[in-house]
Amino acid sequence: MILSVSYQPLDVKPAENLMENNMANFPAFLSKKRQEAGLTQTQLAKAVKLSQPTVLGWEKGEGTPRACKLRNLFRALDLSDEEVLVAIHLLASRSGYRK
Repeated sequence: MILSVSYQPLDVKPAENLMENNMANFPAFLSKKRQEAGLTQTQLAKAVKLSQPTVLGWEKGEGTPRACKLRNLFRALDLSDEEVLVAIHLLASRSGYRK
C-alpha cells in the first residue's frame, strides 16, 4: 500500500506584508501588536509575568525578550502563525539576541 501525502507550502506573502508595513524592527512590531490587542504595557507585562518597565524597554529597543518568555508573549498578543514567524525573524536579526 502506497500512501500519498500532499501538502501546501506556507504562503509567505502575509509575513512579507507585515515586514513591509512599518514593522521592520521588533520594538515597532511589539508596540503595534500590543496596541492592536488592546493591552497596556502593564497588562502585557502581567500576562508575561514581568514588570511594565521590562515591556517598555522592549518597545524602546533597549532589550529583547528571552526565548523562555516568547510563548506567553505570543499568546498574550494572540499572534497568528505568520506573525509569530515575523516576530522570531525580527528577534533573530537583532544583534546580541539572548536565548
